[in-house]
Amino acid sequence: MKWREEENWQKLVLAQTKVKQGPILAVLLPAYQFAQIATQDCQTEIVMIGESEQQNGTIVITKLHIFEQEVSGVHCEPSQEAIGRYMTKMMQSNENPSKLNVVWHSHGSMGTFWSPVDEANIENHRKKGYWIYVESNHKGEIICRVDFYEPMRLALVDIPLHIIIPRDPEIEKTCHADIKNNVKAAQGGIIVRAMGKLGRKLGILSNLVPEINTSQKSSIVPVNNVVEP
Repeated sequence: MKWREEENWQKLVLAQTKVKQGPILAVLLPAYQFAQIATQDCQTEIVMIGESEQQNGTIVITKLHIFEQEVSGVHCEPSQEAIGRYMTKMMQSNENPSKLNVVWHSHGSMGTFWSPVDEANIENHRKKGYWIYVESNHKGEIICRVDFYEPMRLALVDIPLHIIIPRDPEIEKTCHADIKNNVKAAQGGIIVRAMGKLGRKLGILSNLVPEINTSQKSSIVPVNNVVEP
């Protein structure tokens, strides 16, 4: 094939490859808040090592840690000894250390991009399974990628990040009460809000309350839709 004659045939193949379906990447609200505080309040770069798990086909970042590290305006290097001690602690608690597969670091006041140093670190570290990489900065910008190291090498870059927001039981209770008291459905399944005054004049409205889904325990929101205060 012609592309085999090209010097950079691998890049040519990748440029023509489209992933039809990939993982959904999400972060629990406390972990997201932790990352934002660390990013905004540290004036240099900073790196956080995190844990993740799979929940119904979604990769969820559940927890982040700030280990001992050396940082500057353009560099951050976590202590491998500190990470090793934490992994030992995980095993002693019967936790799977492979969950520690998240690297979230800040570029400080710079933009978010995968620098040559970032790419080298991602490529050269010998890892198993898959790892999640997230970059943030003082402006609130975030980029994400998921890199698979086995059974074959695969990098999914520019994956959207979502926040999992747990529902407040009291707010949910108030909201459901308001739905039951104030929202009525029209005959034939036409919603009152769609019919408005015309529906009431025609007398086709009933007192049927729309069905309320009580199975939801949390909401998942794309980070791009979240406005930082």
